[in-house]
Amino acid sequence: MSARRAEAIARGIATFDDDGALAWLEGYAATGGLEALKSALAVAEEGYLERGTCVALLGAAEIVAGASTGPRPGLPSGALRAISRLTPAQVEPLRELAARQVHRVLGAHSELREYWDERDVEFPLWRASVLELCRRLERARRMVIE
Repeated sequence: MSARRAEAIARGIATFDDDGALAWLEGYAATGGLEALKSALAVAEEGYLERGTCVALLGAAEIVAGASTGPRPGLPSGALRAISRLTPAQVEPLRELAARQVHRVLGAHSELREYWDERDVEFPLWRASVLELCRRLERARRMVIE
C-alpha cells in the first residue's frame, strides 16, 4: 500500500475520516437519491473488496443507517444533508444489503480490514466503529418490525 493511500486512510477511525469516503460522499451528493445508494451497495457479495469499494460501502451504509435511525454524532454536513432527504421507509429495502456489505468490509477479504489489522492499537477502535454501524442497521430492522 502506498504512503499516500495509507495517509488518506489513517486520519481517523470513523467512516468519513477517510478521504475516499469523503470523495464518495461528494459524488453521492452530486447524483443523490436511492439509485446512488443502490449502486454503491450493489457490489458482488463475494470476492476481494478493494479499499475504494470498502469506503463506498461504509459511506452508503452510514446514509442508510442515518436515514433509518437518525444520524450518528460527528457526520460531515454532506452526509447530514443526504440523510435529511431520505425517509426510513425509502431506505428500508436497502438496510439488510447494507448490513451484509458492512460485515464483508470486516471480513478477511477486505483491503480496508487488512490496513486496520496492521495497526494493533487502532484496529479494535476501527472495528468497534464499524460494528456500531452494523448495530444501528440492526436497530433499524427492529424499529420496522415494531
